[in-house]
Amino acid sequence: MKNLKYNFAVSLIAGTGLFYVVLQRYGFYETVAVIRQAGVGYLPAAGFLLVASYVLRGYRWMIWERGLRFWDSFGMILTGFMGNNILPTRLGEFLRGCITAEKQKEHSDKTAALASIMVERILDGFMLSVFGIVGLSLVPLDGFLYGALMFFSVMFAALTVGLIAGVGFHKKTRRTLENINRRFPGHLTKYWKEKFGFFLDSLLLVKNFSRIILAMAATIFIWGIELSVYYLIANSVYVPVPIATCLIFAAAVNFASLFPFTIGGIGAIEGAAALFLVSSGIPPTESLAMVIIHHGLQYLFTTSARGFFYFTGGYYKISFMPVIPKVESKHPEETCTKPADDLF
Repeated sequence: MKNLKYNFAVSLIAGTGLFYVVLQRYGFYETVAVIRQAGVGYLPAAGFLLVASYVLRGYRWMIWERGLRFWDSFGMILTGFMGNNILPTRLGEFLRGCITAEKQKEHSDKTAALASIMVERILDGFMLSVFGIVGLSLVPLDGFLYGALMFFSVMFAALTVGLIAGVGFHKKTRRTLENINRRFPGHLTKYWKEKFGFFLDSLLLVKNFSRIILAMAATIFIWGIELSVYYLIANSVYVPVPIATCLIFAAAVNFASLFPFTIGGIGAIEGAAALFLVSSGIPPTESLAMVIIHHGLQYLFTTSARGFFYFTGGYYKISFMPVIPKVESKHPEETCTKPADDLF
């Protein structure tokens, strides 16, 4: 836990420092003034739709996690976002996996639970790739920013194709992994065979065609609502902001959040996403104000709402540490448990 506390401190200092630099670069007082003048009528609607999108995420996960009840699904999803907001290196997904493994009896370990979460992330990534590619076709950006956004958009589109293809070819993939392990026996090939096995198991959670269609339809609906949130926030600050620019806005914010440089992406999201908005033609101060308002709404809701349920629901009692394997000795009386290293 010592390393975890150290990483937390470093990430918090880095995020605070980066956020300060971004505010200084764009103008602290000017940005505050823009935020204070944001259209009051837009923001309550944006907040309501933001909450609605998380509620729908709770229902979507139940499409392939049939053993979950809605409140468990909804609570675990919020726990993951809350963890990403307050833990370094996006450990919220691991925290959510720990809770899921405890709640779902069929998950024998945390890796299988994380694999289920991976399906959700790939589906979200697909919609963001669509947003990015369509947005780039309609809004001109600077060369480097265009290339960066196009790279991540294509990458997540490819992951989605892999998800669908994996459902159909999982048996062949397993046989290939088995053959590699037999030809090159050892801990390394065995390790990767097991990890890929868990990933393939997650693909089979959406193994039938109707479930894939339902999951994709839910994802499209969720991100349609999310896009409305970005549109309302953008137009509360600077009118008019077209839908095409909001596609860039959504893709930039979410792709920037993938890099766990700081806790909750504080500073990193503001700095990166504002660059894309400025390149798309939005004035610098207004660009930063849009990102801060969105990030603030998302951060406030997921952290406060899930923080309450996290403690009242007793989730804090679930171990956040990995299972430490026992080291078996040839002599039973010498059997011991391997000492646990710090998780991070």
